Amino acid sequence: MSPRLPTLFFLAAGIAALSASASLADCKRLATDARAAIGTGAVARYDALYAAIKAEPSCDDKFRAQLGRTMARSLLTKLPTDSDPATIAAALRFGRPWQVLVALGDAYYDRQDFASAGDAYQEALGDMGDSTANPTPPQDSVVARVQRRALQSGALVPANDMFASRGFASATRTAPAVIAFFAAGSADLGSVGKAGVKAAFAGIEKAAAKSLVVIGHADPDEAPEIAEARARAVAAYLDELGYAGRIETVGRGSDEPFAADEPDKLTSEQRARLERRVEYAPGG
Repeated sequence: MSPRLPTLFFLAAGIAALSASASLADCKRLATDARAAIGTGAVARYDALYAAIKAEPSCDDKFRAQLGRTMARSLLTKLPTDSDPATIAAALRFGRPWQVLVALGDAYYDRQDFASAGDAYQEALGDMGDSTANPTPPQDSVVARVQRRALQSGALVPANDMFASRGFASATRTAPAVIAFFAAGSADLGSVGKAGVKAAFAGIEKAAAKSLVVIGHADPDEAPEIAEARARAVAAYLDELGYAGRIETVGRGSDEPFAADEPDKLTSEQRARLERRVEYAPGG
């Protein structure tokens, strides 16, 4: 498999760290065997070694968790390029490192199972933020890509009155945060849209933003003025939720297309869904 993420780098770091966490003679012996198996790619030995280390009382929980994550990443590098989600998910029985979760999300995404992809990406984002599990943090560009994928997956899950809110509170580091997506020709938030705005509002409150710019967008086939109507709908709900700061609403029509990740993998209608959105950013 040729993963997009620097899996081999993190695998090498994981192997080096295993010896630091093992304790006492029996666990050290098993740790030596595990390092040898991982270093030589002897994946057939992983199940037995992992089971032995889980059962060995002289091995601590930190070491077990670290070993499982390293084995999971190692298995990821051994998978064929066209692996299906079930094959990738098999690596997660040892641990749930973000590298494997992203690969799983990508596999689901390529099959347009956007709900499962969104779940995998969101779990990956949570693990990325765990500095204990990841002493070397992922690069900003990697985090931004996964955030975009989580956001896109949420937008592309069908819903009756709007598109699902999965990922809306995950702003990329280089663009305003998307707070809601809308159905074609509609400026109605609906129940799902309100859930997305409410999730983002928790982050807005935590950041203590004194003012916001709420920016509406439309797809090229819609009337440009619907973008402003969407922005006003979100602003009204933020006010209802109790936001005390100043809100400026802006309609951009279809002038600022959504920067989708791998847009060629989406249909024209799916790309249009990503355009029918409202974003927010701190005010000036």
